[in-house]
Amino acid sequence: MTQPKSYFQKYRKEWESLPEFKGWLKPHAGSDIRATCMYCKTDLYAKLSDIKKHAATQKHIEKAKPYNQASQPKLTFVAKKTDTLKQAEATIALAISDHCSILSCDHIGLACKAAFPDSTIAQNFRMHRTKCTEMINGVLAPYFIQRLVADIGSNKYSLLLDESTDVSVSKYLGIVVRYFSEGKGHVVDTFLGLLELEGGDAKSIAKAVLSFLHQSGLEKENLVLIRCVCHSLQLAVSSASKTTLPRSVEFLVRETYNWFSISPEINPCVGETLKQNKNPDDMAKLMVLLGYDPETTDRIINQWRSVHFQRWEETANTTGFWFEVKKHRDAAGLNPFEELASAAVAVLSLPHSNAPSST
Repeated sequence: MTQPKSYFQKYRKEWESLPEFKGWLKPHAGSDIRATCMYCKTDLYAKLSDIKKHAATQKHIEKAKPYNQASQPKLTFVAKKTDTLKQAEATIALAISDHCSILSCDHIGLACKAAFPDSTIAQNFRMHRTKCTEMINGVLAPYFIQRLVADIGSNKYSLLLDESTDVSVSKYLGIVVRYFSEGKGHVVDTFLGLLELEGGDAKSIAKAVLSFLHQSGLEKENLVLIRCVCHSLQLAVSSASKTTLPRSVEFLVRETYNWFSISPEINPCVGETLKQNKNPDDMAKLMVLLGYDPETTDRIINQWRSVHFQRWEETANTTGFWFEVKKHRDAAGLNPFEELASAAVAVLSLPHSNAPSST
């Protein structure tokens, strides 16, 4: 007489939700016909009868006592509101980045605890230089760059670049942006970023600047550039004059310029430069340098000839005047001086300096 074929029960996931198996019954990692007891660390066949027999053994009962919820004391936790604490940390980090050294953050937290013993936020304040640095770089800087880019918008802007000249291993490039803020109503000069350069040549600087503009979301088409090689030619001539011309000739040329630049009374032609802003021919040359096409240049000059027929309020301040012109609307809701105002704002966004020029 043949014996009946043995039957192997497969593990069933719903057993884990039963009260007598909950918390300790898990499937076996290598077989679907076996189960694992997490309390006893043993394996058994995935038969319901075998599992119940194992649960009734003395070994399992002893192993399950530490996990019995009825015998464990309940731990009471009070949820702390961390929003105000995070705001305090962000405020301190912002103040340190603007006014202090980051190393001072190691002592400010201790000073706050000593000065405000009755403040819960001060007692829970824990921020040192490492956390402060990460908060500035990872939280505050992206937020303020996003606000700055939104304020620039589609307006024209220019960049002021300054490469580090120290002898350290890493080379850095500081970037300052100059633009006309429509929200504030004046020209803004502010720090934009600090880049690490791969090299000190022109290609490395241009590559780093273009990559940074792309990451920041600034349109490079709105960057105001004056494309000329005058400065390069001046450097070449200056370098060549040191080796070919006598030093007395270079001194004579330099001192001649310095003498005639002192007062417009020395040379009557110098006084004529004060009237260049009223000369359309000079404006046409400026528009060409800014990259405007001839048709747009003609419209800007025509708008320039008629802008003084309108009565304006802000005539004592250049920036305020062009801001008023940019916001002007006629009866039809149009701005007849829009292109002129945009060109003027682009010129105001260019970097300038009142420092004396050096040869």
